[in-house]
Amino acid sequence: MVFRLLAIVITGGSIYEMTRVYLKSSNHKKSFFLFSLIILLVFAMGFYMFSGLNSGFILFAFLVLSIFDSFSQISGQLWGRRKLFPGISPNKTIEGLTGGGLVALISSIFLRKLIGISASGAFFLTAGIIVFAFIGDMLTSYFKRRYRVKDFSNLIPGHGGFLDRFDSLIAAGAFVAVNEYIINI
Repeated sequence: MVFRLLAIVITGGSIYEMTRVYLKSSNHKKSFFLFSLIILLVFAMGFYMFSGLNSGFILFAFLVLSIFDSFSQISGQLWGRRKLFPGISPNKTIEGLTGGGLVALISSIFLRKLIGISASGAFFLTAGIIVFAFIGDMLTSYFKRRYRVKDFSNLIPGHGGFLDRFDSLIAAGAFVAVNEYIINI
C-alpha cells in the first residue's frame, strides 16, 4: 500500500516536472511535449501496476535496477571510451552499459530466489529490466535536450527531480508489471 502511494507521488511529480519544463521553455514544441507526455502516462500506468505486485518482485526489480545503474557508472568511469548517444546523454558509454548489464544479469541468478523463478526466467526478466531502464533514461535525457535543461527540477539537491531519479524505475517497473500480467493470464 505504501509503495502504491509512492508510485502515485512519483508519477504526479514526474508529470508536473515535465509540464513545468515545457511551460518554462521559450521553445514550445507542443506535439513533441504531448507525445512525450503520452509515453510517460503509458509507462506510469505500468508502473502503477508494478506497485501492486508482491514485494518479492518489487525488491527483485529494484535490486537489479540499482545494480545495473551502479555498475554501469563504475564500468563507464573505469573503461568507458565509446559514447553511446553523445547528443542525448554525453556520459553514457558502450562499456558502461555492457559492464552494468553483465553484472546485473549475473546478480539476477543469485536474486532469483526472491521471486522463485528459474535462472532462465531471471535472465529474461533482468534483460527486460535493463532494456526498459535504459529506454526510460534515454527518453528523459532526450526530452531534456530538446528543451535545453540539465535537470527536471532541483527537488532533490544534487540529483535533480522526480524524473531525473525515477525515469529508469518507471519504465523498468512497467516492463515487470506487463511481464507478470502476461505470464499470469
